[in-house]
Amino acid sequence: MNREVSLYLDICRFSAAFLVFISHVAVRQISGESRLWIIGDFGEDAVAIFFVLSGFVIGYVTESRETDVKTYAVSRLARLYSVALPALALTFLLDAAGAALRPDIYSTAYFSYGSDHLPWRFMAGLLFVNELWNSHTVMGSNGPYWSLGFEAWYYIAFGVAVFAPARWRVPACVLVLAIAGPKIAALFPLWLMGLGLFHIMKRRPLPPVLGWSAFVGGLAAFLAVHYFARDYRGHMFGPFNLAPAQAASTFYFMTLGLLFAVHLAGFRAVSSAFAPFLNRHAARIRYIAGATFSLYLFHMPIIMLTVAISPWPVGSWALLLMALTIPVAAAFALSLVTERKKDPWRGLFERALGGANAWRKLPPVPHGATR
Repeated sequence: MNREVSLYLDICRFSAAFLVFISHVAVRQISGESRLWIIGDFGEDAVAIFFVLSGFVIGYVTESRETDVKTYAVSRLARLYSVALPALALTFLLDAAGAALRPDIYSTAYFSYGSDHLPWRFMAGLLFVNELWNSHTVMGSNGPYWSLGFEAWYYIAFGVAVFAPARWRVPACVLVLAIAGPKIAALFPLWLMGLGLFHIMKRRPLPPVLGWSAFVGGLAAFLAVHYFARDYRGHMFGPFNLAPAQAASTFYFMTLGLLFAVHLAGFRAVSSAFAPFLNRHAARIRYIAGATFSLYLFHMPIIMLTVAISPWPVGSWALLLMALTIPVAAAFALSLVTERKKDPWRGLFERALGGANAWRKLPPVPHGATR
């Protein structure tokens, strides 16, 4: 992965988080009839992008630096909990404050909101069991948190597939996915697309003409599928069943993932054309991307509190401006003490896992190899 590809991945992941953010500001309960909803219909499509990017990055880090089971486990736990735990704590704190001011908007009648059994909701989110099988445990007002209930299990499934002894590798992976349940397992191929893309891109890039076609055509086809086939789309976190609608929805997201992968493969082939711009703005891109996870996990409870404290009615431009700016500013501020500060979390998990002899029995995995 060259420098230009790395920077472009940063742009993609922040853009995906921003699309999720916009999709929530755009709902009529907040934007009213402002018509912002017309460009705000990419929320779960952006999560499909996240899953592909996640698989790609895991492919890279397990070949470059997370080459043993302990390092992999520590890095994944630090990556998740450095933002997930503060997000859970802040969600329930802000929800309590907002509900005291405007109890009418903290309800399922107004917005997707989980208000009962809060200790269970917190623990389900903390342990990433909020989406097992057909459950969908909402973390208060933090609707976007659901995807961590998928991604954490993909980390585990891939981890056992790579680091477990050879004879246990497939059974252990199958067991993990069986515990996670069919709706999580059904979208695992979407995550694996990113992993496969990394290994394909390690080899010779596409010829320039084909690269430009893939880069432009992949994005154009992604948008076309979104606009012409989105009626077949269901919620990624919806209950799993064998109905045709479920199959159509899964196929929709798989198609988007594949087209995004094609787009990235095309970019790799033509990345030199973007090198001057990307390298000139590398520091800015890295800084903005460093708030991606924070924007994704903090924005919804902050939007809800913004609506609760606003003196302006829903649909007013003043409230819309607040909802567009306050969560972004807060996410960047919070990122300074969350995802940009993963080292203390790594140290915590290294100490927690360091005493287990089982970690020491497994030698590092050579680059490009698995057990």
